[in-house]
This record gives sequence, structure tokens and C-alpha cells, in this order.
Amino acid sequence: MPLRDEQREAPAPRISALIGHRRICTLDDKKRFVLPTEWYNVFIQSSEELYVLPDKEEECLGLWPRLELEKRLVETLYQKPLSTPGLSRLQRVIADESEILPIDKQRRIRICDDLLRFAGVEKKVMLASAVTHLQVWSPERLPEKGGVDQKGLRAAIRKLTV
Repeated sequence: MPLRDEQREAPAPRISALIGHRRICTLDDKKRFVLPTEWYNVFIQSSEELYVLPDKEEECLGLWPRLELEKRLVETLYQKPLSTPGLSRLQRVIADESEILPIDKQRRIRICDDLLRFAGVEKKVMLASAVTHLQVWSPERLPEKGGVDQKGLRAAIRKLTV
């Protein structure tokens, strides 16, 4: 099935705005936090909604621009034949474990309690750039960034180029 026009033409996030930043945000009484202005401006260029889903490797959440994640999912899922074993289960699991988040006029986001618990978030969230999206961490769980991790950077670049 071809991509819808809005999916095909979804602008990619301005990567430069996502590089090298971490921000701590406080949850209010309703467990909402304010998306920092620089990231809000990147994410709302395509939609005023975000997807949030658990990271597949770490105890954090991925926060994606709605159209960007939909584009990636559609490109991947529509390449699979309907007869692919487990395809229906895969689609259900992704849908069950993710959430669409509206961003209100004050740039606030409310992530459901189950996902906040998964990430260990209680009073504060740490937002960390993951180049194409943001990661939502409990400040206590996010590994410290101390100096340059040349070995880790080399390994990451090697995985991208293989």
C-alpha cells in the first residue's frame, strides 16, 4: 500500500536541534511535563502529536514525531507479506505498548502511568536526544555523560555503517 501524502512528505526533524542536549523536566500534579521550546519547535513542524513507546533495549521511552514514526512503521510493515508469521501479533504488540500524545498550547505532554512506571519516572523526567527522536528517562536511570566516550561512539558508527 502506498504512503499517504502526509506520510511521504513528513519533514524530518532538524537533527541539529536534537544533538548534544539533555533536559530535566518536572512533572506537575497531573503528571504532565513541558516539552522544551527548542524541541517543541522541531517536533511540531509535522504534527501536534507525538508517539511514545518503550525503548526495545533500555529502560526508557522513545518520544517520536507522529508522522516520522508512522512513516517508518508503514514503510516497514507494508513490505511484509500478509502471510508473514507473527505479523498480526507484532502489529498488536506495537499498538498495545505505544501511545499517541497530544501537545497542548502550553507545550505540555502527559504520558500514561504504565509507561512512566516502565521508565521509573516519578517526579522528574530527563529528556535526552537520540538524534531522530527523544528518549524519556528517569534521571536516576540515565547513564551519566562524563567526557567523550570514543569507544562507544566508534561502536555506534560501526553499527550504522554495516
